[in-house]
Amino acid sequence: MKVLVLALLGVALVAADVSHLLDHHHHEHQQHDEQAHPGYNYEPPSVPFELPVPAPIYLPVKQPEVPKPTYLPPAQPKSTYLPPAPPKPEYLPPAPQVHEAQEPETSYLPPTPVEPTYKIPIPSYAAPLEPDNVYLPPQEIVEPHSDDGYHYDPPATPFIY
Repeated sequence: MKVLVLALLGVALVAADVSHLLDHHHHEHQQHDEQAHPGYNYEPPSVPFELPVPAPIYLPVKQPEVPKPTYLPPAQPKSTYLPPAPPKPEYLPPAPQVHEAQEPETSYLPPTPVEPTYKIPIPSYAAPLEPDNVYLPPQEIVEPHSDDGYHYDPPATPFIY
C-alpha cells in the first residue's frame, strides 16, 4: 500500500508543472534581470518645477476689526474731605464691679441623693430589677370568631364510623 501511494505521488510530481515552486528556470533564452520588475518599464514622468504665480489683487486687504472696548461707568470721585474724628472722652467711668454673693448653706434639708443616669443593661430573660407599679384591670378574653359565615356545631350524638 505504501509503495502504491509513493508511486502515485511520484507520477503526480512528474506530471505537474511545479518548476516555479522549486525556482528552476526553463526559459534560458529569455534574459530577465533578477531585480527588474516584471511589468512595463516606462520612464517616470518629469514634472518641471515652477513657482506658483501669485493671485491678482483686486481689492485692498481687509483690515481686521478691532473689537469696541466696553467701558465701565466712571468711578465715583472720592472726597478729600473726611469728617472729624469723634472726640475722645478725657474721663472714662470705671468698669462696673461684679459682686459674687455666696449662697448660704441650708442646714434644715438633707442632701438630695444623686441618681445615676446610666442604667445597667438587663437581658430580656432576666427578672426586672424594679417592680411594675402599673395596675392593669383584668382584660376581657375575646374568643376568635370567624367572619366567613361557616360555623361548626358539634353533633348532639357522637358520630361512629
